[in-house]
Amino acid sequence: MEVNELRRIAGALFEQARVRLDWPEPTDSSARLAIEGGKLALNLILLAAGALPRGGTVTVGLGEAGEALEIMVSAGGERVAMDQEVAAVLRTGAEGAAIEPHTAQPYLTARLVQSLGAKIEVSMDPDRLELHAAIAAAAPSD
Repeated sequence: MEVNELRRIAGALFEQARVRLDWPEPTDSSARLAIEGGKLALNLILLAAGALPRGGTVTVGLGEAGEALEIMVSAGGERVAMDQEVAAVLRTGAEGAAIEPHTAQPYLTARLVQSLGAKIEVSMDPDRLELHAAIAAAAPSD
């Protein structure tokens, strides 16, 4: 999946929303991402946007750390808030989590992360949420 196509899809999600997407164009216009990595990036973007009840900015970054691909998504705005149960599901990898309507997407995201052999780091402060995942660069694709 081309990163620019992924950026276009993510941008379309926020065309009519109070949330703005800040995802700089990659320096390599032919940059590609395994399908699972693309799914993970979109899920993290949606989770970050969900933490912005009054609107704000979701910032996306992709980088390399050795053999891993890092996906960094942050949400900044007034009253950034992620439900503690949602954060717990993301951090624990969904083990033993009760699936409720508000935890369904985090649960599926955590399962995707597990299938990629990765973990999600969640950090929050009053005006910022950061989600970080590192996956093997050669992750399998559909």
